[in-house]
Amino acid sequence: MVRGYYAKLVRRRNANSSYGWLFMIGVGRLPEGKKHGLQDDDACVLCAQAPETIDHLLVECSFSRDLWFNFFHRVGWGTLSPNVNDRELIGWWKAVRKRLQKADRLCFDSVVVLISWFLWKERNNRTFDCVSNSVPQLLSLLLDELIAWFWAGCKRLEPLLLLLGRLSGRELPTV
Repeated sequence: MVRGYYAKLVRRRNANSSYGWLFMIGVGRLPEGKKHGLQDDDACVLCAQAPETIDHLLVECSFSRDLWFNFFHRVGWGTLSPNVNDRELIGWWKAVRKRLQKADRLCFDSVVVLISWFLWKERNNRTFDCVSNSVPQLLSLLLDELIAWFWAGCKRLEPLLLLLGRLSGRELPTV
């Protein structure tokens, strides 16, 4: 079932490369850094509190939940962010989509893909380059990427960017 859900996302018209990336991780293919001598243990490189699995990395990890919460709080979707009871990305994603109006679902899907991709990139930066960003730094990069996606043709993000005040060149207010 999970593969079918990801496959549907990948086949969507105008799907970008991050959907393909999400499909690859969605089938449970997490590279084994320990096996290749890149990590000493299998602990999550973002929080070091649990073994690194894809669901832990994207939804259960305290660092990840902090990023989700901070982003969703800024756009008025604070109650939608993953909490300590959420254990699977797909289960959380599907449940939250049902709570949104249909007009907001495609925007939400794009945000979920983008945040997941950023968490994956942060994991790789820490694993391979020994470089790490804080949640506020990652949030700033994420907002810049949302703007880039919008200007590249992902117009469903416009209401979100207007809400954040990011299309007019104004900075996001600090909370």
